[in-house]
Amino acid sequence: MIKSKQEFKNAGVFYQDDTFFSIWFVSEKKMGLYTSNFTKIAEWSVKLNPNGGLVRTYDNKFIMFDDGISMFFEDGKLDHTELRFYLKFENNLKVYIDIHEEHKLYIENSDQKYWIDFFVGKKIFLEKILIQEVANKNLMIATSLLDGYELWRLDYNKIIDAENVYGGAFVNFGNKIYLILSSSVKRGLFCIDAKTGEVIDFFPDILSFAINDANNIYANKFRGIICKINAITHEIHEWDVHKLITDSGFYTIGDSHCTVADGILYFTQNMGAKNAKLGILDTNSQQLLCKYDFPPECGTISSIQVSKERLFVHTQDKTLHIFEKE
Repeated sequence: MIKSKQEFKNAGVFYQDDTFFSIWFVSEKKMGLYTSNFTKIAEWSVKLNPNGGLVRTYDNKFIMFDDGISMFFEDGKLDHTELRFYLKFENNLKVYIDIHEEHKLYIENSDQKYWIDFFVGKKIFLEKILIQEVANKNLMIATSLLDGYELWRLDYNKIIDAENVYGGAFVNFGNKIYLILSSSVKRGLFCIDAKTGEVIDFFPDILSFAINDANNIYANKFRGIICKINAITHEIHEWDVHKLITDSGFYTIGDSHCTVADGILYFTQNMGAKNAKLGILDTNSQQLLCKYDFPPECGTISSIQVSKERLFVHTQDKTLHIFEKE
């Protein structure tokens, strides 16, 4: 399933899609941009920490945020800079924070420019709606990208009717939001209509990770039961992988970084600082395709990303491991 591997010390992936990926070389203070066949097409200097990563624009420029400035690169060369942090840059939609007004989120479309309150938390852009998580208040807020008006807000405590509700991962499929919530009285995956904020379905006992891939939502129940939910029909298929992975040297699948591509589930295990593992499960054939043990000096695994051709794993020792897929 995976073959050759390359390693880059003091490095990390900051952007990847089916055409490009970028690597930040920390010690060298450089950002390299590569095509999918690993050909370097550009290299830029980095002053501090490009914690905004890269944003790819509609016209194939790249925006890198570093040291309070957004730098626009075209054909590998610096085009211009702006004192903004961009979340989205499309032909008819630009979403950004002015670095002098960090509490405001500006939205520009073809008709007007306005601002809404910026909240710390995950964001999802739908066709005409922005979904914002308000991480410190257990809220989710939907705003129209056409005029900036609030469409709805969802109080996690009221959904479950309990205090101390924990909001977990959430993803979207079309105009549906899939959100994991848990409390001492109820837990599971809630399906929410992104246009109205109404709960339209509920899948009980789901504990961790919500990942969308094609027409399916993947999630995990207690002790390694993988749930594959058809996002159109909401038909659910369950696969108990606990014995399969424990017989192969894993402890659990629930406490890990996971991602899914083409029905293949990639997961990691961090049991202590010197026992990091990578596993690959085929949810269609229900087989364990691969197990990889990282050397003890790598420490724990901090992130995992997948493209059509590669698997990117970042470990605690600041090493980027790039696996070629078969």
